[in-house]
Parts: sequence; C-alpha cells; structure tokens
Amino acid sequence: MAAAARRRGRARSLWRAALLAPAFAALVVLAGTAAAQETSGEGGNAGQAIEITADTLEVRQSENVAVFAGAVNAIQGDMVLNADVLTVFYREMQGGGGNLGVSRIEAEGNVVVSSPEETAQGERGIYDVEEARIDLAGGVVLNRGNNVIQGETLTMDLEAGVSRVMGASSSRVRGLFVPDEDGE
Repeated sequence: MAAAARRRGRARSLWRAALLAPAFAALVVLAGTAAAQETSGEGGNAGQAIEITADTLEVRQSENVAVFAGAVNAIQGDMVLNADVLTVFYREMQGGGGNLGVSRIEAEGNVVVSSPEETAQGERGIYDVEEARIDLAGGVVLNRGNNVIQGETLTMDLEAGVSRVMGASSSRVRGLFVPDEDGE
C-alpha cells in the first residue's frame, strides 16, 4: 500500500510539474518581452535581456500595440518562445514618467514555449498581465521528459495557482506519466 501511495503522490507531483513549469516559463518569457515589466521567477530569467527576432515589427503608437510577425523567436536565458505572430499591448505605468508596462501579450500560430526541461505548445496563447492569467488553446500539448498532457485548452490562474486543462467536445484530456527509469 505504501508503494501505491508513493506512486499516486508522484503522479500528482508530475502532473503539477508538467502543468505549471511550462506555463510559468511562458509567463517569464512573455513578461520579459516588455522589458519594463518586473517579474521574479524560477531560473532568474526575468532580469535577463530578451532577444526577439521576427520578419517584421509594426508599432502602432496611437493604439499602444507592437506586433512582431513572421517566424517570431523570443529568447531570454534558457527560455524560448516561438510563434507566427506576437502582439504586445502596452500602457503607461501609474505614476507616469513615460514608463511603459504590458497589459496583455498574444501569441498566435504554432506557439511553442520551451526550456531545457519542458515544452508547451498550442495554436494561440494569451498572457493577461492585469488578470494574472495565461490561456493556451488549440491542441495544447505539455511535455516534461516522457510525461505528456494533451487537451484543447489550458487556463492558468497565476494568483490562485490553479491550472485547468480542458478537452474539446470530441476529445478528452489525456495524460501519460512515465516513471523514472530507476523505478522511483
């Protein structure tokens, strides 16, 4: 019975790690896109420079929007975000002074967020900074090692620390948890 309890506990830990780590990686990478947004996070990436490459950059100042398009690649430390289009919605921070902050970031088309240990992918993602929520949709796949979670959508409430993976009307959430080779 103790072994079964350990396996259930390990499965719960893997579930949390597989869900939270890629989504948190998305938070750190996307928050760094604005450079003015303060974020503390695992791996210390929030204080590192971020390099964004894309085919085009369009800034619509009157709308407070910056759009990176065409094979967008954002790298911050060991975190990487790839998407077809990355749209950054910014606003002036309270207190003025010309400091800008990000209110929302949208990634569209072939969205992949990865670190050395995990990968999250979907067709589109939204990081709502003000609501502290990340939504990833469109064939969501989360990988950590050999562990895989698949669903149609992932919603992560960063303040509450609650994540939810939902299936589509025609499919259910699928999780595959593979024990370590040493059997622990």
